[in-house]
Amino acid sequence: FVNSTDGEVTIKLSRAIGLGETTSFPTVDDASIVIEDENGTRSAVPLTEPGVYKLNKSFDLDVRYQVQVVTSTGKEYKSEFITLQRNTEIDSVTYKTFNDHLEVYSNTHDFSEGKKYYYYTYEETYEYSAQFFSSWMFSGSQVIYRPNEALIYTCWLTTPSTNTILATTESLSQNIIANNLLVRIQKGDKRLWKKYSLLAKQRSVNRATYEYWSQIQKMTESLGGLFDPLPYSIKGNISSVSNADEPVLGFFSGGEVTTKRIVIENRNLPDGFGGVLQTDCVEEYVPLAELNTIQNKNVLLTRPEYMGIFIIGYYYGNPRCIDCRLAGGTNIRPPFMN
Repeated sequence: FVNSTDGEVTIKLSRAIGLGETTSFPTVDDASIVIEDENGTRSAVPLTEPGVYKLNKSFDLDVRYQVQVVTSTGKEYKSEFITLQRNTEIDSVTYKTFNDHLEVYSNTHDFSEGKKYYYYTYEETYEYSAQFFSSWMFSGSQVIYRPNEALIYTCWLTTPSTNTILATTESLSQNIIANNLLVRIQKGDKRLWKKYSLLAKQRSVNRATYEYWSQIQKMTESLGGLFDPLPYSIKGNISSVSNADEPVLGFFSGGEVTTKRIVIENRNLPDGFGGVLQTDCVEEYVPLAELNTIQNKNVLLTRPEYMGIFIIGYYYGNPRCIDCRLAGGTNIRPPFMN
């Protein structure tokens, strides 16, 4: 996909697997990938992570582009030349609560002529905390008060969407998309424990792109039932240069991306909507005189035990109960979560 708004092209390349296989797609990490425009300007797209090739450059909405792939075995593949699509703004991102779940929607409109087609992705970010707060830490052989930058009680985890979300005004009298469902979150989900944010990303696409992803959506959401359609080959806009009969899966598209964010705080939701953090975590105690016996063990300090004004020992526990980063997040607060 060519994101002309951010000036970035992302190509994901992998081998196909059978429908019944449970392994992940084998990534292709040794291909040569080039983006070429209709004027003949070519730009190599380097590998940035397994199976993912990225390049930052400016793109012209009035110029068509093509992707070319050459594998290490010499096989060559090309996409059709594509026109980058101009986009419309997202009017709003809203949410609504029900008895047992919450739904987040996007809304947009475009009163220009012609029916509109949209493709959506999003990023979710949610705030969560560890079971125990750690106010003290080892520093060499000493125990010191944990500085702010080393606090590991509250974290934020960001994850991308994985489902296909589409919308069209094809059957509507006006080019208005209202309450387009982006995500449904069940009551008690950990994403709603404290603070939840969703960054909606909208692309305007042409009819061919919409139909391709619509077929993908139907295939992935309907396989497995007795009356579901049989699997079939979905043809994209990429093909083999040397063998027209070779099956090639995938689609190359591009255009502007518009975004809008919503932040939902647990305190604004109905009672009990965020659920309760339940773990099997326990704190243990060690007297000050025996503190060195736990220093090299896989534990973290939580709080001191006092007698009057003097510390006589410390409580400690398993890092998974104390260090929120071990659940995949970061302890650096995103600016939109302030």
